[in-house]
Amino acid sequence: MKKWSINYREVGAYLLVFITGLFLLQLITSANLEMTRLGQRLQGEEIVIPFLIRALGGLMFGALIKWRSLYRIIKGNLQLNLKLIPGVLLALISFIPQHYFFYIYRINVPLLLNPSVQLSHGLNSILRSLFIAPLQHGSISLVLSVAAGVLIVEGLYKAEVE
Repeated sequence: MKKWSINYREVGAYLLVFITGLFLLQLITSANLEMTRLGQRLQGEEIVIPFLIRALGGLMFGALIKWRSLYRIIKGNLQLNLKLIPGVLLALISFIPQHYFFYIYRINVPLLLNPSVQLSHGLNSILRSLFIAPLQHGSISLVLSVAAGVLIVEGLYKAEVE
């Protein structure tokens, strides 16, 4: 009969990661609710701070997904690789508030739903609707910030092949 032994250090690490993850989810949710409340009043400039808090919370949540690698990075096992470049680019894109895309590109209707609009505006408008229009929705920037957190941690630590 195998006797169970509890590694309290490992249990503590899992509890710390779990509690930190819950805190980050609460932070993301409260920032999202604040953005929804401010968005109903059309206060574009007041949305920036909750948007940045939500993006930073998503970035930290993505880094928390790879918490063992993050722990090894903190311990000094830092090794850069090419995954860092797309991670930083995604982080930069995810920190741009979505209402800025409305001001810059003025894409309000998805051009893929109306083929006659595509023919009249040309290829540039089609490419903008494919790549810029999804960034006008807040949930995409949250997904990008989580993915950026994962890629940045993976770009800072290269796991050894066992």
